[in-house]
Amino acid sequence: MSAILVEALKSIIALTLSLSNHHAPSQRSIAGTTDIANAAFASDIND
Repeated sequence: MSAILVEALKSIIALTLSLSNHHAPSQRSIAGTTDIANAAFASDIND
């Protein structure tokens, strides 16, 4: 599960960078990234 966690963290970092560059993604994109991260953390805990 650590590979999924790493990918989720990369997504969060990319999202943070895009927000700091004022190229804000849509709300749907933000929600999707959050869902991926939550799923990764949940599956990591459940293992």
